[in-house]
Amino acid sequence: METNPSDNMLKKYFREYYESWKTPVPDLISSREIGFIPFYGSMIRHLGLRNSGEVDAFVKRNVPRHLYYSTAYYRFPYEKKMEMKEWMGAELIFDLDADHIEGAEKMRYDEILAKVKEHTLRLVEKFLIGTFGFEDEDLKIFFSGGRGYHVHVLSERIYNLTSDGRREIADYIRGEGLNAEEFRKLGVVNYREASGWVNFIDRKFTEIYQKYSEEDESIYEDAILLNTFKKREQVEEYFSRMKTVKISRKAVSKVNLLKEPGMEKYRYMTRDDQTVLQNLISRLQKEDAAEIDEPVTTDVHRLIRYPFSLHGKTGLMVYPVTINSMREFDPLEEAVNPILKGKTAKINVVKPLKIRFNSEAYSLSPGETDLPLDLSVFIVASRMGNFI
Repeated sequence: METNPSDNMLKKYFREYYESWKTPVPDLISSREIGFIPFYGSMIRHLGLRNSGEVDAFVKRNVPRHLYYSTAYYRFPYEKKMEMKEWMGAELIFDLDADHIEGAEKMRYDEILAKVKEHTLRLVEKFLIGTFGFEDEDLKIFFSGGRGYHVHVLSERIYNLTSDGRREIADYIRGEGLNAEEFRKLGVVNYREASGWVNFIDRKFTEIYQKYSEEDESIYEDAILLNTFKKREQVEEYFSRMKTVKISRKAVSKVNLLKEPGMEKYRYMTRDDQTVLQNLISRLQKEDAAEIDEPVTTDVHRLIRYPFSLHGKTGLMVYPVTINSMREFDPLEEAVNPILKGKTAKINVVKPLKIRFNSEAYSLSPGETDLPLDLSVFIVASRMGNFI
């Protein structure tokens, strides 16, 4: 099989990493399928490893470019056919990366990672914990080693969920199918206990009318209202058209009705009110939805990157992150292969690159240069340069 010198050097550095690799294995490793992509060749899967000793021996022997394990648990994970494996359940997985981030193609790599982190925090805090009620200990978060994060939910509540059930969760998180007409139809019996989109939308909607009732002049510059009515004068006309409405034979100020939390007010909306609501929902879908890769979440047989393995396209580690440390976590420091630090290499950069790596800012032009070895491995693995 044909090889190239740069890949051979990458494999050498990967081998050095795995020779000293001692990492805790995921729970129930003997019930998980193992797969890997070698440096030369295609994916090999349907493997079974029983314990940490077998995992260590496997990676030292094979030096994988990419290493995976199944999010599903099987009675016979090494069987080649899925129906023979005997599926016993699966973690709920969320994959967040640059493929779903608007404008990512114009961002530097470190900027992409910062933006995907925002979506990951939104997923964890607003939805998994804030809406679905999972606890911190139910969640495991990993920097993927590439362009984002993986979030694993480990809970008895989800292990036996079907693909359809997981798709409903994914669609909810992404705000799929959410619009003003459907929102008005929601029958929330106990609003005080409502969470998720009901809470996000109603809170923001009522804030608009609270500002007006408090004579806050900034309401006439509100982005949602200006998007609806285009000019300040038209916003003023909108509020001037508001009349009283009758509820249980009592006259109630329309503004006072719309500023109160709860779902009752949506029964009394005009066409203009509903347009305001729709524009608000469209904005919140961008601001509050988490951009996840839905096929990953719905796949009950998914292979995911193995913790602490190296990502073959960056040389970075698949690194665990706690919820509490997430905001301060810098993958371009903490997920860098530690055996590479303090060394240098000569490479030929073939694509311009701007990046902040290990707290240093780099602006590289094509050509030969000496760089820290960890950055050199990143550049070569990313196909932006070659070893000399």
